[in-house]
Amino acid sequence: MEEVGILAERTGYSRNRVYAATEALSIINRPFGEEPLLPEEVDPDEVSAGPK
Repeated sequence: MEEVGILAERTGYSRNRVYAATEALSIINRPFGEEPLLPEEVDPDEVSAGPK
């Protein structure tokens, strides 16, 4: 899934890795009522920071 761009590895470790589906997280973490950002508009660092 990482190879096709669905998941992104977030830890940089060779063991006990954590993966994130950044496109799904951008939809889940958006403020209520806002339109979701399209995948090419998402900043991965913004998604990993979580809700504000």
